[in-house]
Amino acid sequence: PLFRSRFAILKHSKCLLKSFTKFVPTVGFQFYFSDFAFLRRNWTQDSAHLRKMAKTWSSYKSPFCLCIFAEGTRFTKERHEANLVYARENGLPEFKHLLLPDRKSG
Repeated sequence: PLFRSRFAILKHSKCLLKSFTKFVPTVGFQFYFSDFAFLRRNWTQDSAHLRKMAKTWSSYKSPFCLCIFAEGTRFTKERHEANLVYARENGLPEFKHLLLPDRKSG
């Protein structure tokens, strides 16, 4: 019963995926027709697409699970030092064990 209830949630799950994922044979097709959201890492384009998908998702009669998998960067000493310099130059907080978000991805 526990497995079945967990699987029932997965059956109604939606995910935010990178846009290239829709071109993966077989599963990309399935993701596309299952109303998954494909993002390009460009906020101008993605915000409009997310609004459209939120409207689609809000019309569902049954509950669903929205899965968001955060993307990470390997923490290295060099990246951390460059990040600290950027934080100081821009008056941003300096973190000891974290990196500020990528400043190139709008």
